[in-house]
Amino acid sequence: MKNFQTIRRVFYEIHLWLGIVSGIIVFLVCLSGAALVFREEVAHFLEPKKYYVDVPANTPRIPIDELLAKLESENPGMKAASVTIPEKANRTISIMFSQPAPQGSGGFGRGEQREGGQREQSGERSQRQRGPNAQGSGSSERGGQREGGEQRGERREGQERGSRPRGEGQDARGERTPREGAPRQGSGPGGFGRGKMFLVNPYTAEVVGEGMGSPADSFFRSMMGLHRTLWISYRLPNLGPRATLGGLIVGIATIVFVVIVLSGLVLWLPRTWKSFAKWRAWKPGFKVRFRKGFWALTYDIHNTAGFYLLIPTLILALTGLCWSFGWYRNAASYVLGDQIFKQRMQRPEKIEPVENGTQPLSVGKMIERQNKLTPGAGDMSISIPGDNETAMVIQKGRTGFFALSIKDKTQWDRYRGTVIPVEHFGKTVEVERFVDKPLGAKIATAVRTLHFGDVTGTSSKIVFFIACLFATSFPVTGVALWIKKLRRRYIKRRKEREAKNAIENEKSSEVVEK
Repeated sequence: MKNFQTIRRVFYEIHLWLGIVSGIIVFLVCLSGAALVFREEVAHFLEPKKYYVDVPANTPRIPIDELLAKLESENPGMKAASVTIPEKANRTISIMFSQPAPQGSGGFGRGEQREGGQREQSGERSQRQRGPNAQGSGSSERGGQREGGEQRGERREGQERGSRPRGEGQDARGERTPREGAPRQGSGPGGFGRGKMFLVNPYTAEVVGEGMGSPADSFFRSMMGLHRTLWISYRLPNLGPRATLGGLIVGIATIVFVVIVLSGLVLWLPRTWKSFAKWRAWKPGFKVRFRKGFWALTYDIHNTAGFYLLIPTLILALTGLCWSFGWYRNAASYVLGDQIFKQRMQRPEKIEPVENGTQPLSVGKMIERQNKLTPGAGDMSISIPGDNETAMVIQKGRTGFFALSIKDKTQWDRYRGTVIPVEHFGKTVEVERFVDKPLGAKIATAVRTLHFGDVTGTSSKIVFFIACLFATSFPVTGVALWIKKLRRRYIKRRKEREAKNAIENEKSSEVVEK
């Protein structure tokens, strides 16, 4: 019994002082995380005409090939790199175009992406390939583009979750860099340079907007920088090419937060071993007392809400560490049996050479074949390679309040119109389905969507938004309760001193009288 009380005291001290040391950082990271959860919905709310269209009666969508041809004719020199077609009929279609890189760059601009998603860093004149960047992935990602030539890892505006080309990595300012078939601005297929995304009315072929320019975009970019680096961009080259002091602080604070959460669970348990068998000892940990006064409510928000949101907050923290530390990401990959973020290292499959002059099937034809292979409604994203050696990657996934945001991926030989079978966890398959992966691989694939909160669509967004919001309150309520305890202790000791002084004064007066 005494040992258990000692253990509780140790965990209390750990919980208290780690919370005080990291409180302000946890507050800022959780607050910015809560702000980022519904950024796509906010952008859609602020500019509905950019993302939603009126559906004419008895009017089908214009074929995608006509839309691509029209936009290419209106933008000479540009070439379609990817297309996103939402399931909902009243949504705009997103089309990413690339244009030729400036002369003198050796055919490739800084950080350019070859056709089929293979990226080259052209800081070297030799055009030496450094780090492939493959098309397609089994997980959803926020696309978005940053002015000045980099594509963000946030969700691209005008696209449903999981429906955009994917990005990976992060720069010193907390912005995400591209991955998997996501042409970055300043790059494109086949030596193509600066990219541009158009949002198109699928019934009139009218361009209703471009990928950037939302009133909320600069705010959310700022929130992403705060969330990842606390706006501290001082580089730490010894820890990696993109490591920053702010990112290191956030990573350490996240580890501390995990310890705080686990120690809080120990403090939530009944105070004695004998109490474990009694319901009345457990009952206070499940209740929130709204009518018992301010301090009772504050305690219950810290204690009870912390217990209810234990799992979501741990998921957010443990997945967030995958961006902070390479050693942690490698260890988690080993435990799960599959590499986390491995999609950024994947390339589309190679296809057999074809005769010169052979024309590939149109995007529309490939979509028809994809719908026959994977029938049913859903968002679809197509990465369009620019050469005749790599596959066209098509990803398709359902949408809805509880829909899984991770899409299934198919690779196509667009010259022959056939599926390219691939190895998928020991099996040769035509479609790489998320549900067919082992449990560990599912978790590794879902790390990104778990941290972004949209793993099961709007339903998970609501849960993770509430978790972020309450996690923001935990440092505040914890410090408030600690200050209240210090104040009560100070008042108690002051009264004890006053009582002791009164007794001593009384004794002294008695001695004087005698």
